[in-house]
Amino acid sequence: MNIHPERERLTALREGWLEEDEARQLRAHISGCTACRSVMAELETVVEIIRDQAGNVVPPPGGYDALLEATLAMCDRVTPLPAPPRRFRFGPAIAAAAVLIITLTAIFLLDHGAPAPSSVTASAEEVDLPDFLLEEHALASDTVPFSTGVTLVVSARSGRR
Repeated sequence: MNIHPERERLTALREGWLEEDEARQLRAHISGCTACRSVMAELETVVEIIRDQAGNVVPPPGGYDALLEATLAMCDRVTPLPAPPRRFRFGPAIAAAAVLIITLTAIFLLDHGAPAPSSVTASAEEVDLPDFLLEEHALASDTVPFSTGVTLVVSARSGRR
């Protein structure tokens, strides 16, 4: 035996509940294993203590049969606890449906969302902007915060007509 037997098997050996072949194998293991021998010694000590105390046990009045009958009669008088309230069983299904709706909405918006930004080009003559706006626009950044997606490109010529 390569591994140590379970306590239940050692107890079964101690009580004589094992078949002869299994008991022989277990005894062979115990003879060469100090750990299993110490467990068997502990079991023997426990059994001796229980047997010594067994004489001090006083049977119930009327005997054990009367105790069993009283216990069974009491079981008839005991009302069982009420069943726990049923929980909402559709919770996982609703959560899955919500995830599906959010996913499909995101896919739809990504595929059919806002049109691509378009650009409009106009010359300074067409727009007729004052020079100070053209100078400020030249100094400003290319990106416009909170943009609507439409880029207005304004170009100025060196000379005005």
